[in-house]
Amino acid sequence: MKQMLLVLFTVNCLNAAAQKVTYSEPDKKENASTAFEIIGKYGNNCLVYKNASHNHYISVYDKEMKLINNEILDFMPDRIINIDFISYPGFFLALYQFQKSNIVYCYAVKLGDTGKKISKPVLLDTTAINSFATNKIYTTAFSEDKKKILIYKRNIRNDQFLLASKIFDNDLNELEQFRQVFLFNKRKDNFTDLFIDNSGGFVFAKTTKKRTGENASTMELMVHKSKIDSLYHFELDLKEKSISTPMIKIDNLNGNYIINALFYADNNKNIEGLHTTLFDFKAFGIKNTAFNSLSLSNLNSTAKNNSSNYDNLSPRNIIVKKSGGFLMVAEDYFTESLYSDNQWNRNDSYFPNTSASEYYLYNPYYNSYRPLSSNYGQSTIRYYYNDLVIASLDSSLNMEWNNAIVKKQYDTENDNFLSYSYLNSGKEIHFLFIENNNQRALISNNSLFTNGEIKRYPAVKNEEKNYEFMPRLGKQTGINQIILPFLYFNKIGFAKLDF
Repeated sequence: MKQMLLVLFTVNCLNAAAQKVTYSEPDKKENASTAFEIIGKYGNNCLVYKNASHNHYISVYDKEMKLINNEILDFMPDRIINIDFISYPGFFLALYQFQKSNIVYCYAVKLGDTGKKISKPVLLDTTAINSFATNKIYTTAFSEDKKKILIYKRNIRNDQFLLASKIFDNDLNELEQFRQVFLFNKRKDNFTDLFIDNSGGFVFAKTTKKRTGENASTMELMVHKSKIDSLYHFELDLKEKSISTPMIKIDNLNGNYIINALFYADNNKNIEGLHTTLFDFKAFGIKNTAFNSLSLSNLNSTAKNNSSNYDNLSPRNIIVKKSGGFLMVAEDYFTESLYSDNQWNRNDSYFPNTSASEYYLYNPYYNSYRPLSSNYGQSTIRYYYNDLVIASLDSSLNMEWNNAIVKKQYDTENDNFLSYSYLNSGKEIHFLFIENNNQRALISNNSLFTNGEIKRYPAVKNEEKNYEFMPRLGKQTGINQIILPFLYFNKIGFAKLDF
């Protein structure tokens, strides 16, 4: 194999900036079935968690992406259900869950900047489950300053919805617990993820459909204040419009919860614009509400029904501005089954289809890696990730501009190479994605500027065609640096991209 540490420069004659790409040497033991997550950068080193053949370890790479060490996490059981990481200066936390007999355990452990364990694992919670329940129970969220850690589980029994949560500090000391039961209609009701602010309060939204198969017509905001054993409900005025699943972002600097949802035209099919609610969590009340139309008529539609509108947009990111405004990024996304009815359509119920009388609910993680497998069951799923629509709103929720990055991506059975990642350098935001499924060694680089202008830079490319980049699974590790995973002859590797 050719020398793997390659330095490639792509020079735009109108722009003197260049990209430097440094590759790790893929390990033959780490193939496409290896689960991984990029943890972050510590000093000059990059840390990556890996799970290969039920062996858990942290790979430490130096600034040239040479492997320094694999730190074995021998305290973890062979089989874990899920693992999450929270990075801090000098250390990071790993929160993991596993099942033993009919008990699911949730533990956390502190690891140093070399991947070595620096504290004993701490038991956070346990749950007894029956044989019909999913065992992926706990979901993790943390505040922007990472001083508040929220773990929660959600359970349905006899049309009742139980929310149970615990909040910890960054030393894993328990701060408070909360439990509440709601009435729930699994065919019409939908709950978002939970989000926690720096003060320890958390928020989520509930939407309800009038009839099964329609879009949501009502939305309710659920807010929990720190140290108060109550959940406050706020009905949001949708002005008789139907909406998509909302997305929430916490703006700690300005004291706002930002709730975004796309709203539909009167035909309940075509997306017309963006609904936004600002909730002031310091004054504890709704601050502002707006409905802004998206001017999409001049954009290239890639929806599967050949409509002139983006009928499959899903909010992906909310990027907060210091001024109190924000950017909303949505992606034209849908799936279809090639052999049976589509069970993964965006408009399906949030909860899994099951006949069990009791089951726990978990949040799907959008950026998770799907290990490649040859066993795909009776139906085959095709994934479509198309255009990005970006809207800028000011602190009064006035639309400043909206624009789009045109792309068309699809793949069958696996979506690891689809969608995008972004790098926010402050002056511009680079959107990175694979434009051609047959040329996965080429990374398209479209940059968004503060005035809404989009500039297409030359592609970041590798001279060898056997590299297959997975931009969606990348992680920004510096103001002008991102780590991207790739496959090379079916072996996992990581590339450091410096702008």
